[in-house]
Amino acid sequence: MDAETKEILEVVNSIKDKMVTKDELQEGLDGLRTELKADIKEVGERVLAVENRLSAMDNRIDDEAARRKDLENRVRNVLPKLSPAPERV
Repeated sequence: MDAETKEILEVVNSIKDKMVTKDELQEGLDGLRTELKADIKEVGERVLAVENRLSAMDNRIDDEAARRKDLENRVRNVLPKLSPAPERV
């Protein structure tokens, strides 16, 4: 074997020694998959918590709007000539 061929074989063997095996790659992918599932679950739980808070805020806003409307109606019963309330957007 000539020197150039030996050098090529050394380079190929060096590359081969540094390569991961199919099993090592699968283990790494399985670990990554497990981490991602846990992260996704955590994000989902946080989104659910935010949705619950928004829902509670929405309910409070609806309750306050109903109370305001009820108060306006009661005031109008007492003061029928009161000018109309400004339009709310």
